[in-house]
Amino acid sequence: MAPTRTALIRKFTHRHRRVLGSVSAALAVLLLFLSLRSTPQVSASGEFLPSLEQDQVAVPVTLRSSAITAAVNIGDTVDLIAPGANGYPEVIATGALVIDIPGSGGFSSTNSAVIVVAVDHSAGIELAANISPEISVVVTKR
Repeated sequence: MAPTRTALIRKFTHRHRRVLGSVSAALAVLLLFLSLRSTPQVSASGEFLPSLEQDQVAVPVTLRSSAITAAVNIGDTVDLIAPGANGYPEVIATGALVIDIPGSGGFSSTNSAVIVVAVDHSAGIELAANISPEISVVVTKR
């Protein structure tokens, strides 16, 4: 009488259990590392968002708190505001496109207060020179 399919599978797995265990462990580690990577951001239509236009630069901006960052999504258009020298709010950049939120997504992500925005070159210089820890955003378009 020929052995059943189940008996053959049982015999194969018993004979090669160490190799199968090693392969399973390697796959588990690989899947863990893949889950730690953040996923690429896509638009509502399922297309990848463009990163930079020809006349734009990318500038990382540290916002006042991570709670503000949580209200911003990749693809939003924002105005960046900081307190001015006279105590009144000063608009640093208008129409900045949020192209990345480092630290968002993934298995062990932490709330970050940094966003990366695409702006024209002159606004990028002004943003890079501004060291105010009190920058906030106004979302103008989603």
